[in-house]
Amino acid sequence: LGTAIHMYLQDSKDMIAYEPDLSQIKTKEGVIAKNPGMTNEGKALINAFRDTLPKGIVAVPFETKALLESVELNFKSNPEIQELMSRVTAVEGAYLDTISGLNFKGKLDFEGPDFIMDLKSTGKSAGENSFRYTIRDSHYDLQAAIYLTMKAQTQEIPVESLKYYIVAVETFPPYEVIPYQLSDMTLMNGFEKLKTVCQLYDNYIRIKRPYKRGIIVI
Repeated sequence: LGTAIHMYLQDSKDMIAYEPDLSQIKTKEGVIAKNPGMTNEGKALINAFRDTLPKGIVAVPFETKALLESVELNFKSNPEIQELMSRVTAVEGAYLDTISGLNFKGKLDFEGPDFIMDLKSTGKSAGENSFRYTIRDSHYDLQAAIYLTMKAQTQEIPVESLKYYIVAVETFPPYEVIPYQLSDMTLMNGFEKLKTVCQLYDNYIRIKRPYKRGIIVI
């Protein structure tokens, strides 16, 4: 679902294919199936449909179309997001760079001269009180640090001159779409995580130090 949302908002709708409508499939008892995709008839229809798709096309359930349309409407109705979109210079920009001697790669959903904007779908609330913990627990701050560093090094600009935005997209009604700018404090936490990750790789993988097993009291 997250991939479909990305493609839909990045104007790659032609790369999405909707599976057959299974809403009228019935069980052996003659009643409408609650999970038609799990019935033999539903599975057969889906598999037959997917077999016809060219490589690279993403197949999604039929009912996903209404969700994607609602998400797009909320995305395009948000003035802050649209202001950023007016300054976007690249979509799905691919980066491959070295940070602290380690190779990193990534694709930036949207980027402008001085910012990166990342799409994040969530099955939880996209409200501030909830999403701030999602950013921390899902390590989106670490991802931001990696992407900002790669963009800054590639374009030979100070990383401090870049801003990082996340657009949180709810995958349940009413499909709220809320933009966030990561604060200096959040980004600092991300860069600290990046530093720790690189150090751990050096300590326990690249130079093959033995891992000290045992219970750690924290």
